Amino acid sequence: MDPRVSLSALCYYTTPLPDFIDELKRQGVGTTTLMAGPISEFGVEQTRDLLDSAGITVAALIPGLPVDLADPATWDSKRAELTDTIDIAVALGVPAVYTVSGSLVVDEDTSVAAFKSYIEPVVAYANAAGIKFLIEPTLPVYAFVSFVYTLKTYLRLAQECNVGLCLDVYHVWEDPDLERVLRDHIDLVGLVQIGDSQRDSDGNLQKQIPGEGNVGIAELTARIVDAGYRGAFDLEIDGPFIESVGVTESTERAVAYMQRALTAAPLVAS
Repeated sequence: MDPRVSLSALCYYTTPLPDFIDELKRQGVGTTTLMAGPISEFGVEQTRDLLDSAGITVAALIPGLPVDLADPATWDSKRAELTDTIDIAVALGVPAVYTVSGSLVVDEDTSVAAFKSYIEPVVAYANAAGIKFLIEPTLPVYAFVSFVYTLKTYLRLAQECNVGLCLDVYHVWEDPDLERVLRDHIDLVGLVQIGDSQRDSDGNLQKQIPGEGNVGIAELTARIVDAGYRGAFDLEIDGPFIESVGVTESTERAVAYMQRALTAAPLVAS
């Protein structure tokens, strides 16, 4: 299995950590992203031993729910949660932590200023620890956790707040600034997440098994590799369609597809 193929624990978010690691081993996947909460519950040293014995590499850690930017009284506790996650990353040798921005506060200018005030000490802590701190852009449907709906807003956030990018193609594959990011800012990308989509019978966007929807994952993978990205491609799939197929079958098909896409990617140039 190509070590760049990663399967996120978010695909199996109710599965106990040891059982999820067993599932990775069964599928032959050697890379993952993990939630910090289950690691704390299971034990950091125990998790390290489990990962080492299984030969699993962790590309990034995911903290809990995002901050409420509109309520500064809550910021210290959320900062502590993020720095705890960074400490876990250091202990496990994980290179990155990613999260979302928090919801909109009045307008973009106010939100960026609030996020900068909130995140500056966390980013400084991460930099001192040698951990990449990444923000994930989202679709407007996730406005309750993020005001970063476009790569244009993200690039502003990156420049003003010194954060990197978790590039979730499910959220940005149609963004008009994607080519510019790949051409000029690939160095900001610390993790690529893979999700596919398709409209359901009511016209609503639903996550689909990668390679079986509308996104064109293989072409995007080739373009990202060609731009110079050498990190993990993290499969994060969930939702009603995935549940109807079954998480295990869905992830197996997704893993097989990403293996094929990455095998072909070096043969395609921009």
